[in-house]
Amino acid sequence: MKKIFLLVVLTLTAFSFNSCSSSSDDTNPVIGGTISFKVDGVQKTFDNIYVSENVINPGTADEFTDLGVYSMPQNTSEHIEFFTEKNHMEDIVSVFYTADGVQWTRLPGVFTVHLTSNGNNNKLVGTFAGQMGDDEIQPQNFINITEGTFNIQY
Repeated sequence: MKKIFLLVVLTLTAFSFNSCSSSSDDTNPVIGGTISFKVDGVQKTFDNIYVSENVINPGTADEFTDLGVYSMPQNTSEHIEFFTEKNHMEDIVSVFYTADGVQWTRLPGVFTVHLTSNGNNNKLVGTFAGQMGDDEIQPQNFINITEGTFNIQY
């Protein structure tokens, strides 16, 4: 009986230590920074920013870190998100802005992003502007983004 009791106590102790272990970055969002811009002349500012880092092709010659940047909370009627490769200064891959149930997407060739910092000391800094289209509505509608800036620490 003492052995069974000892086994139960040890098992419960092991589970309690396991439950108290620290969480990974995936469960604790990294939040910091600001994204601001004008949509057809109306100022928008998001200052609760979540950054997700995902290593793609780990341990291979093709390994890189994908950064997902999201204004929080995502369940609001208005938010912005974009994706880029960490330490890659050429461009941001995708930009999405959602307002009132419509998702707007950057239009290639008429929407530009200029990165001034990407990954240095975990900072993402730059500017953006141009036209976005709503792929969901036909004929396609457009919005103009001006004076876009982001300064994010993650």
